[in-house]
Amino acid sequence: MKKNIVYLIVAIVVVVAGFWVINKINNKPCLIKGNISSKQEKIYHTSNCQSYEKTQIDESKGERWFCSDQEAIDAGWRKATNCN
Repeated sequence: MKKNIVYLIVAIVVVVAGFWVINKINNKPCLIKGNISSKQEKIYHTSNCQSYEKTQIDESKGERWFCSDQEAIDAGWRKATNCN
């Protein structure tokens, strides 16, 4: 059982690292903001969201940048409701 958990963790790390490498190779900027709300909800904001400009990312609080909507969704974040 422990061995399966270790394999699962390694697989997740490899997938995440793969997304990162592919995006870096393609020179695709990571401009999607992953913000944690005051209610501890993980919400991502794209440039077409009304709150994009005012949203600040504090990586020390677990907030982060994403390179695609799918990357954010796969990481367990939901899109902000004020996006076009």
